[in-house]
Amino acid sequence: MNFFEAQGRTHRNSRYLLLLFAAATVAVVIAVTALISATLLTTRGDLFNTNLFVWASNNAGFLGLTALAVFTFISLASLIRIAGLREGGSRVARDLGAIPLSPDTQDVKELQLRNVVEEMALASGTPAPEIFILDQEAGINAFAAGFRPEDAAVAVTRGALELLDRDELQGVIAHEFSHILNGDMRLNIQLMGPLYGISAVALLGRAILRGAGRTRRVKGSAAGGIMILGVGLAITGYAGMFCARLIKAAVSRQREYLADASAVQFTRQVDGILGALTKIKRHSAHGRLQVNEGEEISHMLFATGGRAAFAQMLATHPPLKKRILAIDPDGIYGAQIDDALEAAMDDDAAPNTAAGDERTSGFAATSAAVVASIGNPGAEHVAAATGIHRNLSVELLDAARSRDSAPLLMLALGIHSDSNQAERQFDLLTGKLGELRCKRIQTLYAELQNIAPSERLALVEIAFPVFKRRPDGELEFVLGVLDDVIAADQHIDLFEFALSRLLRNYLQRAAAPAGFNGQRSLTHRHTKRAVQFCFAALAVHGNNDSKDKALDAFRFGLKELNCPPASTEAEQKLLNAAAKPGWTKTMDQATDRLQLLSPAAREQLITTLIDTSLRDHSMNEAETVLLQAICGILDAPLPPLTSANRTKLSY
Repeated sequence: MNFFEAQGRTHRNSRYLLLLFAAATVAVVIAVTALISATLLTTRGDLFNTNLFVWASNNAGFLGLTALAVFTFISLASLIRIAGLREGGSRVARDLGAIPLSPDTQDVKELQLRNVVEEMALASGTPAPEIFILDQEAGINAFAAGFRPEDAAVAVTRGALELLDRDELQGVIAHEFSHILNGDMRLNIQLMGPLYGISAVALLGRAILRGAGRTRRVKGSAAGGIMILGVGLAITGYAGMFCARLIKAAVSRQREYLADASAVQFTRQVDGILGALTKIKRHSAHGRLQVNEGEEISHMLFATGGRAAFAQMLATHPPLKKRILAIDPDGIYGAQIDDALEAAMDDDAAPNTAAGDERTSGFAATSAAVVASIGNPGAEHVAAATGIHRNLSVELLDAARSRDSAPLLMLALGIHSDSNQAERQFDLLTGKLGELRCKRIQTLYAELQNIAPSERLALVEIAFPVFKRRPDGELEFVLGVLDDVIAADQHIDLFEFALSRLLRNYLQRAAAPAGFNGQRSLTHRHTKRAVQFCFAALAVHGNNDSKDKALDAFRFGLKELNCPPASTEAEQKLLNAAAKPGWTKTMDQATDRLQLLSPAAREQLITTLIDTSLRDHSMNEAETVLLQAICGILDAPLPPLTSANRTKLSY
């Protein structure tokens, strides 16, 4: 699957679905308008002795206003629901009664879940999602919710934690990450607004019927009219919901097959996802949720969570048997585990740590392979992520997961490796934060010295779920202090730029996750110079030992894109600007414009950046960090390019 093509398909599918929901809404509006008219005629006693066509013609204004009022009612209900979801995936999880995973948990199963989620996030190149547990749910299920990876949440039932071993849990989490990366998660949460708007009509009808049943004051034709209105609204609303759920189910079923296949590719073993599906099939509770809202989010779940009538027609998931056969068509896995399954269901299996030890620690890359891995990670990226995760000390991981220490860790990441430069930065921090906090930052700084810069960014991804929950004023203060710390050594390198810019971008997308997709080309007049400066920065900072190599890389990249500067003078001006101390301000402006590129243009840009970096048959730390930063800024999740003990990629 090509991530950039999938982005385009997702946006097209979103528009298509909105049209279908719009058609369903129009049908409901027409039906409700007709019902209100019938109610009015009934209360007057004129329903059966009136020419309806003549009446409609004479009351066109009334009908138009009624239709507008009904449409407004449905739209407002949808908007209210959408507004309630702007908090992202965490709001969906909390509405279902899920509780956040405690950073201080000592529960072995919960620790296992946290490690699996963090490893999958690092392998995907996305910020780690917030983790929730549906503690009262005995069935095996999970879901990912949110608009973007930056506001995503992953929720897992207690049944899944207790009944699945590590490989099976990893298969389920990999399935959910597929939904995050493929854009399914965003589409899923967008569907909840229109669904709620249409269902509001049925809820209004039920409220009218309940109200009519509680009072005896209204009699005669008026009572009949109210009953017609209540029953009609309920029937119309449920008919609209039926159509909307048909649309939802048809879209969701195909995406589940893709997510299952992606999970197998992600983990490179079928036992995990198949074991989870088989246990759901055999378990008495299956995957159903006990909460009333299970049907509303059924399209988000790992397994069917509702109890809808017309189950096959409205099912948001293919039958478990078909999902199992799609992954294991010969039934080999099923035959092997069938006899031992019941015993395994009662076995609290220990985490399988051996699997990670057996994986290879390094891998080679070409531009085609790296671009193909964007939004589409494989087992080699899980292996690399596992290596990075295990290379992080307990001190650093605890800080990244702590609401109080995560901001201090971000500041520690901005401290220069040179001790003389670092001393000046610590003096600045002492003045701004006090001696106690500065000592904590010094401890974290010492822990960071054994980690390559490209792998330090992993701590940003792990820390982000707790970091973003700090108050807005505090976040701005921390980012301001980070900028001061970075500027204190009179030189801003690529890692410092990447750290500051990624944090700001992640926070901006978490605060406004709906966003929009750009459509500009690389040669658009507002983006051409941004593209040129981007390659100038890569050439200068990726080849700071040789001006000739920098010039060669710069010319190569822009020639590949057919986007060269107008003259040699303009070329030199760009390279000089990229070498100046204040280059990051220009780079910030350039990357702002690059966010307006279309998915196809983003793919072309990233491919050429990789080709340019590998021009000398290797990719150094500076080039790796810049590529990570640009991919993060362009919302193109890049899996790890290095393992814990390797800092260059082979061409």
